[in-house]
Amino acid sequence: MEVANLITPPAPPAAPRRIMPDLAGGTHAHTHSVHSALVSLSALGVAQHQVTVKRTGREAVENGQVVRQHPAPGTPLTGSSEIVLEIAGLGFNHSLPVGMWDSGGEEAMGTSEILEHFDDPLEKLKHWLHEGAPLFRIAPEDTAACARWLALFGVDARDWPRPMWYRLASMIAAIPRLSCSEEGLTTVLHVLLDPCARLQATPRSLCCPRPRYPALASSPRASA
Repeated sequence: MEVANLITPPAPPAAPRRIMPDLAGGTHAHTHSVHSALVSLSALGVAQHQVTVKRTGREAVENGQVVRQHPAPGTPLTGSSEIVLEIAGLGFNHSLPVGMWDSGGEEAMGTSEILEHFDDPLEKLKHWLHEGAPLFRIAPEDTAACARWLALFGVDARDWPRPMWYRLASMIAAIPRLSCSEEGLTTVLHVLLDPCARLQATPRSLCCPRPRYPALASSPRASA
């Protein structure tokens, strides 16, 4: 017992040291965008409120690229570290008419100083939408994504047979427009009821193979 008490238990492994990465430097093969920079910082355990995103205006690099950062690469990061990412491109201030692009002086702030604070939440909102988009990338084999997409339109996927989820999700956004015409209703029925039907969404219209079914008006019941 005395010998056992003399044995010192091993010390727990030290937590990995967090170091500020080089987000503005880049290489000839890779440069960081605002999206990849925020993902890298999140992977290091940096909270979103510790990061401030600023737009710098037109630069000689691609829009959205990180051009400057604070702190410098290699700086240890803690829970209280404040990080600033300066991103190439026009900010919220530049959405105003050119005549309102003014900077303030010592006595008062201009529109540039007032509106630059909107860049941070807007850039982070775009980043969250960018990261969340794959959740709604529907595919025949991804029924969970189909269910999420249907839920946005108030449709409970559980009310429909699972094999129909993808076909319904593919055309749910166009159903209000299609339901305004006889041909549109025929198209909806064709796609939902025919497992061989294929949809191709285009910006201006919803295209699908011509229905094999006769027009509703030509049916004996419709003409009676």
